[in-house]
Amino acid sequence: GINAEYGGGVSVELEEDYDFHLRQKKFLELEKREHNVHNKKENSFNWNALSAYVKETNNKALQTCLRDVLYKMKSMVGDTCSGEHVINSVEEMFTLFATFDQDLDWREITRVKDKFGHVDEATLRSVHQSYMHLCEELPEFFSDEVDEEEVVPSTMFGSKIKFRPAEVVKFSPPSDEESEEEEEGDVGVIAATENATRNNAVAQQLRPENAGWLTMKCRELYEKEPQPDLSLEELTSALYNHISSQNSNEQLQDMMFGLLGFEAFDLIAEILANRRVIREPSGFDIFSDDSGRSNTTNVPHFKQERAPTIAAQVNILTEKEKIWMKQLRKEERKLKKEAATNFRAFDPEMLREQREYALMTANLMPALQPRAASQPDLPYVFDVRQNIKQTAAFILGAKITLPADCVNHSKPGYEEYTFPPTKVTPPEWTNNFIQVKDMDNIGQIAFRGLKQLNRIQSVVYETAYNTNENLLISAPTGAGKTNVALLTVIRLVKTYLENGVLQRNKFKIVYVTPMKALAAEMTKTFGKRLQGLGIIVKELTGDMQLTKAEIQQTQMLIVTPEKWDVVTRKSTGDTGLSQLVRLLIIDEVHLLHEDRGSVIETLVARTLRQVETSQQMIRIVGLSATLPNYIDVATFLKVNLHKGLFYFDSRFRPVPLEQTFVGVRGTNKFKTRENMDVACYEKVLESIKKGNQVLVFVHTRNGTLKTAERMREIAQTEGELELFSCVEHDKYQQGLKQLSRSSQKKLNFLYRDGFSIHHAGLPRADRNVVENMFSLGTIKVLVCTATLAWGVNLPAHTVVIKGTEYYDASKGEFVDIGILDVLQIFGRAGRPQFDTSGHGIIITPHDKLHKYLMLLTQQHPIESQFIKSLEDNMNAEICLGTVGSLEEAIGWIKYSYLWVRMQKNPLLYGITQKMREKDPDLHHYLADLIKKAALLLDKCRMIRYNRDTELFSATDLGRTASHFYIKHPTIEHFNSTFKPNLVESEILNCVSQADEFSQLKIQEEESVELSELYHSKQFEVKGGTENVYGKVNILLQTYISQLHIQSFSLLSDTLYVAQNGSRIIRAMFDIAVHNGYPAVASKLLSLCKMLNHRIWAADTPLRQFNVIPPQKLDMIERLKLTIDKMRDMPAREIGHMLHHVNMGDKIKQCVNHFPCVALDCVVQPVTATVIKIELTITAQFEWNDRWHGKVSEPWWIWVEDTNNDHMYHSEYFSLQKIHVVNQESQKLVFSIPLIDQDNTAYIVRMISDSWIGAEATEVISVKGVILPQDHLPHTQLLDLQPLPVSVIPNPEYHTYFPFGHFNPVLCVDTTA
Repeated sequence: GINAEYGGGVSVELEEDYDFHLRQKKFLELEKREHNVHNKKENSFNWNALSAYVKETNNKALQTCLRDVLYKMKSMVGDTCSGEHVINSVEEMFTLFATFDQDLDWREITRVKDKFGHVDEATLRSVHQSYMHLCEELPEFFSDEVDEEEVVPSTMFGSKIKFRPAEVVKFSPPSDEESEEEEEGDVGVIAATENATRNNAVAQQLRPENAGWLTMKCRELYEKEPQPDLSLEELTSALYNHISSQNSNEQLQDMMFGLLGFEAFDLIAEILANRRVIREPSGFDIFSDDSGRSNTTNVPHFKQERAPTIAAQVNILTEKEKIWMKQLRKEERKLKKEAATNFRAFDPEMLREQREYALMTANLMPALQPRAASQPDLPYVFDVRQNIKQTAAFILGAKITLPADCVNHSKPGYEEYTFPPTKVTPPEWTNNFIQVKDMDNIGQIAFRGLKQLNRIQSVVYETAYNTNENLLISAPTGAGKTNVALLTVIRLVKTYLENGVLQRNKFKIVYVTPMKALAAEMTKTFGKRLQGLGIIVKELTGDMQLTKAEIQQTQMLIVTPEKWDVVTRKSTGDTGLSQLVRLLIIDEVHLLHEDRGSVIETLVARTLRQVETSQQMIRIVGLSATLPNYIDVATFLKVNLHKGLFYFDSRFRPVPLEQTFVGVRGTNKFKTRENMDVACYEKVLESIKKGNQVLVFVHTRNGTLKTAERMREIAQTEGELELFSCVEHDKYQQGLKQLSRSSQKKLNFLYRDGFSIHHAGLPRADRNVVENMFSLGTIKVLVCTATLAWGVNLPAHTVVIKGTEYYDASKGEFVDIGILDVLQIFGRAGRPQFDTSGHGIIITPHDKLHKYLMLLTQQHPIESQFIKSLEDNMNAEICLGTVGSLEEAIGWIKYSYLWVRMQKNPLLYGITQKMREKDPDLHHYLADLIKKAALLLDKCRMIRYNRDTELFSATDLGRTASHFYIKHPTIEHFNSTFKPNLVESEILNCVSQADEFSQLKIQEEESVELSELYHSKQFEVKGGTENVYGKVNILLQTYISQLHIQSFSLLSDTLYVAQNGSRIIRAMFDIAVHNGYPAVASKLLSLCKMLNHRIWAADTPLRQFNVIPPQKLDMIERLKLTIDKMRDMPAREIGHMLHHVNMGDKIKQCVNHFPCVALDCVVQPVTATVIKIELTITAQFEWNDRWHGKVSEPWWIWVEDTNNDHMYHSEYFSLQKIHVVNQESQKLVFSIPLIDQDNTAYIVRMISDSWIGAEATEVISVKGVILPQDHLPHTQLLDLQPLPVSVIPNPEYHTYFPFGHFNPVLCVDTTA
């Protein structure tokens, strides 16, 4: 032997103990077996052969059966999968069915789920029935094609093999725990160590001599709670099949919770922690024998001392041997995978040989193995869970992250888990708080009223206030992230100070917030802070529109993601705004994980590309309440991990939070609801007895009153109502007096007993009173909706979330509230000035308790949602001009969060290991994604895709879709249904079938009320009440008619339909204008205004003024008084006709304010086929800022041909206030083609963009216009003789001309 130093300088003697030829022989045997398996696969069931056979026989029933199988399999594997992938899945499924019995049992369904993942059981049984039908009809086909294999008994393979571990040098004392990963280094050293490398207590129990451990655990569980559908043997077998599958630990955990129940939490955690030990072939049967007991009594036990990991016997292999070793390991992993997915289909002899090979190679694992790569040491990441996540005991965040002092109580009707506030304090060095007086003058102005910054603001201060680094700040709700954003705003303001003067026109700040309610609060907060610096802050959302002049005067915009996406999508007009942005702040950046996350990815990618192309700095700041994979998000935002990444865990919360999770049980939904009321009351009562106030959050406006009344009723029944009373409070009478004047009598009734309600449907005055009284303490329990959590800063010691389901109109169903809402509501728990801790309680059905436990204690990684809207986002970039080719599109995707997560978690995005090996940089994968999206957009005529040059170009249809946020399936629908002669009923039907409404559903409880609304329709409804598009049509007309709706889900759907319907109709109007369809354009614009004002075109236009009583408006309509008639009538006469003389003046004033214009046209021929029109526009109404705004009124002007129904010219026109007030005319000049002078009648039409009934027309007659001739005659030249140059008197000028005589034309000029 030779001497070598290995593992800390310990000298060991190397000796040859491995027979290379034996390994080579084993590899050849495995290679031969793999070749046989491959041949067998080639001869297995083939879908193409079956479909061809059925087609040849022309058997319609079997053809229908095959189509049904394809349809069901596509729903199982996913609608986005290719046809080839679906067919391959059918082949694998039928091959698996061949080994099953005639009826599917539980274990066989488990095998299918192990192979295909989670599948719908009903769909699976339907596919199996189709398979059995095919077998009956074509028995000879299936018997020939599908080979049957011997079913291996349900025992651990290799249980009959007896072996002894290879002898090793024995050392004492035992070594530390070794790593489980195999090291493949360039040295080519393979160390022979003992097989057992784990030293924790559970692993000791899972050694081969205790192979019945799993059965024993299942028996204990079975004795406590017998499974009605499974025997003990079936339970153990099913559990082991799950453990041996290729599913991830997360999937396995969900399966085991479904199989064993939440009560088996500890057992599931123990299994997950030692999964590899359990599924490793131990050499003995882990299952029970015929008697049901673990058969381990006659098994010989082998014990040996552990060898130290610092030194072991090693072999030095040749290069050829290293290649063989690598191939053997690869083959072993492949066979193990096949064994796990189809356990019973293996030949016992092959399993035995595989087990022998596995045992032989176990002793060749290297003694020294590398530890898993730890997370980089980041200076500003304060994550106490970071080290826990790197240990083997961390079970998907469920076991270790539950605090040791977590309290679990099971009460009648519900179960609860309570997590006490954290007792760990932040690091000592974070106690250095920044004093406001030490900041510069600009900072002191912005932070006036504060003495010092809080802990996280002080930690972030240096980077945020004195550098331009991109930032990502993840901190608990209520920790002061808003002031961190303010620090970055002041940093930008200081850079634009020149000689003490702020250059306000040189920069813009954009603050992106997820909700409109939060946008209003942020506008108020920043506006107050920055007022002293002269910074104007405005809200720009779907509800708050700004004129260009207002945007130009504003330095900071508070926007929603969708609104800013629309603004930056336009290639003209608003690009000047986006070019001025120097700071982009994104609040709640963890929305990346939700459906709206793709919008944030688009905004960031667009901003980063703008920085790259313009070479101008735009600072990006991300704020978030919770971020599990904060490094990935920081990478996406281009944040320097060592300078700009700040992660603060729960230790930094201003008020420590106690969390309680309550899972309500119930035999039916009514019993569950009753138990939820009881649980809510008991939790509220506990807090009230401690002298605290409580906020109870529910998810409907009606639910606030019902919950408050129910709690009051329970308190009265239990004789505990006096505990809620605030009569003794010195401010009680003040609130009682104010609420006595309220129209909401229930408020006064509830207030007397210490209860109240709050939601957006209450009058503003009542909400103010309730908020004020709760702040003063005269209300102990306030039941409210989430509006209070987002829009109003009203904290309480205890907050309760009662129920976790709410109706989402965008999805058309009841869904669970997201983590964002839960964190925001919990952020209201605890008053920093008065409380040392807060208490957040969430009450949910018991079957969802596990979900929220995992969400708030484990935090799943945030994944990208970008692929779901790839086509629409790509169309927006193409229309914007930032993406024009395939390569540019690939580069664009690499700026997204999708690219970051695609490299970290490729399997989630459909990237297999083989694909990664063939395409390491994923260039081809991204190219395929882009090509598929481009082909789809080209099919919809939204872009033009040149397959040869791989270039993209935008179309008018694509620009319309981009500007109005229309999905590509809707555009495809318009391509087939949009016609120039559509009437109102057809337009509404076309809009109703848009893809934006496809997710809506018809609820059973809505059918009666929907039928009643159907009979109140104005236009015919295609589809009736049985179809979704019929429901959408009915709700659109119901919204315009302002009919009362009782059902909450119908009301939510109506608001959603109206909001999106207006946008879709606007897009259709834009399409009609581009295509030159005047008739349908007029109808579409009218429908848009009807939805905005909620009145029909047949109603009096005075309904647009909200100062006239409805009764008088009804009388005006009955008397058929038009605007033109009332314009000529005196106010007194109008009053007499309406039996209300004083009302005549108000109505006359509204008539004078109603927009009206006069048109005058002058036609001038340009050529024989082109005429110029000079249009003079004179306003004939009185301007009022309340109704018309402060700048201008928008109008549409177009010229239409009545004979051809074609629009020759159109443009958007602004009627300026200054011209109306000064009674000045505005002129507009444009040219149009002249088709036929004798038969053409042109009409100039001017329609208000916002006022129903405001329209003017002017007919243009071109019959008397004298047009120029098509071919002008040549001019006759005069008969002039050429003149010599000498005719010029001055001889000095003669030298300037190189010729001797002037031609006839020059002769004329010369003589002149």
